Amino acid sequence: MAVLGAGASASRSVLQSISFTSSTTWAPAQNMYAKVYVIGGGGGGAFTSGNGAGGGAGGTAVSLLNLASGTTYTVTVGAGGTGGGGTNGAAGNGGSGGTSSFAGSGITTMTGSGGSAGSQTALTSYTFGGRSGGSASGGNYGNFTGGGSGNSRDGSQTYGISGGGAVGLWANGVSSEAGSGNFDIGSATGGALSMGASLGGTATIRQLGQEAYYFPGLSQYYNYNGVGAISLLGMDSSGERNFEHNMSSSTHQAPNSAAYSIGGNLLPSGVGGPIYDAYTAGNYAVSPVAGYFAGGGTATERNVSGVFTMGGAASLGGGGGGSVRSPGYRGYGGEGGTGCVIIEVLEYSS
Repeated sequence: MAVLGAGASASRSVLQSISFTSSTTWAPAQNMYAKVYVIGGGGGGAFTSGNGAGGGAGGTAVSLLNLASGTTYTVTVGAGGTGGGGTNGAAGNGGSGGTSSFAGSGITTMTGSGGSAGSQTALTSYTFGGRSGGSASGGNYGNFTGGGSGNSRDGSQTYGISGGGAVGLWANGVSSEAGSGNFDIGSATGGALSMGASLGGTATIRQLGQEAYYFPGLSQYYNYNGVGAISLLGMDSSGERNFEHNMSSSTHQAPNSAAYSIGGNLLPSGVGGPIYDAYTAGNYAVSPVAGYFAGGGTATERNVSGVFTMGGAASLGGGGGGSVRSPGYRGYGGEGGTGCVIIEVLEYSS
């Protein structure tokens, strides 16, 4: 009888991808040799009227395993952390991501811990430290720490907030950069913001209308070169995918331009969220949802009353991005991405 996995090579094709985004039990119908990823939930980003940080990404454990038919495996998926802002949009910290795991007879339990919550301070002209990504254990191929979030500012800016960290699938995750630039935040031309971390490489998005997505130092259009894991879930990267924020219907409002849809647009897999510097009346400034495994971007709004800003939410393990406004205005941090367990089948056997 052939031994599953014998003679395996790095070039082996994936026969099927099985993914779990909620906790369950699972028994394979056939014996299989598979590469298993266990990814913790990402931390939620903070909302601040001073200085703060986005959330850290969840940790990732990766194993090459022989999984037996008829054996029941326990899949635990950690939730993404809530975004700061609570129910009324007051300044506040995000929530930590939950722990994911994969366990069963004959295998070592794999664990991906959740990313740290984005947090903040009311202090201005102050550098607030970034948050850490989650750890991982039990992987026989690798245990990769999630990317953290950067410091709130890189200089002497008055206000600052950073984006969320990215998941690491083959190495430790990429951290977001410190907030930079001098964005208008109320009467102070001294706000620092940063993009969410991408899984690999760089990507940009064109400006749309008065509400602009800024990618400092990069071109105005997407560049997919180097963005990894596009095929991990069998997805292409040809366009945006609608993704609903987990928010009450009272906070949804129709967009005033093509820059975002209700709840935001999900960017292509692996692409970190942008900086969203809005200047609008009567419509909410909601940063797009980051691509799978990437960190959410940041958002601000130039003190228009009656609206709020929301940092970019993450999806599948990424850290949520932060949001910043001057005191007295509402906002929310982006939610952390939910954890997941992904099984790439490399070989079947009866």
